[in-house]
Amino acid sequence: SMPALNINELIEEDNNRPPATPFRYGYKFDVNYALNNAGTWTTLENGDRIWSLIIESEGAYAISLEYSHFYLPEGATLYVFSEDRAMVHGGYTNENNQDDLLFASPLTKGDMIILEYYEPLSSYNEGIIEIDYIIHDYRDILNFSNTRESRSCGDNVVCDSANGYEDQVNATSWLDMGGYVCTGAMINNTSFDLTPYYWTAWHCVEGDNPSTFRFYFNYETSTCS
Repeated sequence: SMPALNINELIEEDNNRPPATPFRYGYKFDVNYALNNAGTWTTLENGDRIWSLIIESEGAYAISLEYSHFYLPEGATLYVFSEDRAMVHGGYTNENNQDDLLFASPLTKGDMIILEYYEPLSSYNEGIIEIDYIIHDYRDILNFSNTRESRSCGDNVVCDSANGYEDQVNATSWLDMGGYVCTGAMINNTSFDLTPYYWTAWHCVEGDNPSTFRFYFNYETSTCS
């Protein structure tokens, strides 16, 4: 369980943030939870194991995680899901391993989430899951509650005013850097060789590692209003 937050204080900080800084939606708890110091292990009859961890941050609209070391061996699977099991991320496998051993799982609805890691006997003790940040979404950035008012920062892409800009809409994403959001877009180059360049503002990435960024393409509201 995470310590209680003073949301009004956080919003006051946001209202007085310096110009040209990303929009903050979440508070980042600096933690150190790993397979060997948190959660519970259950050994199955065949020797395979399951590790589970419940994380709670009271009042959060959603919770996301960043991992300082993340490695899943062959045959292992990790799921991250909401308390009611209505939202499930995963299963993550060794296909999600990165050379820098960094990883992040996206916002999961609710103020309590559950991690469940399955490790086969053939890969005993090979997995590495170390969580260094728990992000408490206090602004409901994905509007899970369906009550957040939209911010006027441009034309809504599902409105008629966006007609004729399909390429730009498809190329654009909003960018979750973990507690902060920006936008960006895929761009081509003068060689037209489709190198997957992503263009965003420097202040969105300075001091952070893109290995833990989440890119939300095709993000649309249900109606123009």
